Amino acid sequence: MTRVLARTDAAIPAYLAELRSSLTGSRRRVDDLLREARHGLEDSAEAHEADGAEAGEAARLAVEEFGPVAVVAPGYQVELAATVTRRSLLFLGLLVPAGNVLAWLQWKDAPPLAHEPPVGTWLLSLSVDLIAWTVVLAAVVGSLALRFGSRWFEFRPVFARAAATAIFTVLATTSISGLALTFMFASARGVGPEVLATELPGVGYLVAWTALTWCGVRCLRSGRRAQVLRDEALAYAD
Repeated sequence: MTRVLARTDAAIPAYLAELRSSLTGSRRRVDDLLREARHGLEDSAEAHEADGAEAGEAARLAVEEFGPVAVVAPGYQVELAATVTRRSLLFLGLLVPAGNVLAWLQWKDAPPLAHEPPVGTWLLSLSVDLIAWTVVLAAVVGSLALRFGSRWFEFRPVFARAAATAIFTVLATTSISGLALTFMFASARGVGPEVLATELPGVGYLVAWTALTWCGVRCLRSGRRAQVLRDEALAYAD
């Protein structure tokens, strides 16, 4: 009965609603964090009720002990930023192998070269491959470091912003280079690049680039929000 009373008091739901409005991130992950917070608040309220406090007072005491939203929210937002950054880096690391498969599908039935591609085509192709696989290695290592390295270093909002910058840079570089190579090889094969764009691999590239853009935006928003909340927490403490 005490848990029901604690849950129905307005203090805990109001606190959780305010905390939710402060956070930016995956709805499912936010729900998980708030569920843990609610359980902690309800357990604390039950303890106060067991000590003789009324249900409403017990809930208010639990909220007070949990801490002001301005102080609590930054920690939750940093965790959300770490999660989205880790997942975005992993997605980036998986995207290059998938892109290679798409490229193979795109060109496997293309006509043979009618003449040599424009000067610099092979050098550009090699450079793109080297950059892409370097990005794969860095992204996978970064994702693993964020997943298992929390005992050695603290995640900072700047990591999310750095990941977003890297994603947008890779996206711009690979999309421009990829389009350039498509035109170069299409010209050497006597195939119109506009035909390639209507095929399944071309659509796959557009989907991948859109998804990667969304990952970068999420990293940027989440990291920026974490920094804002940290600054507000410092101002609150002063």
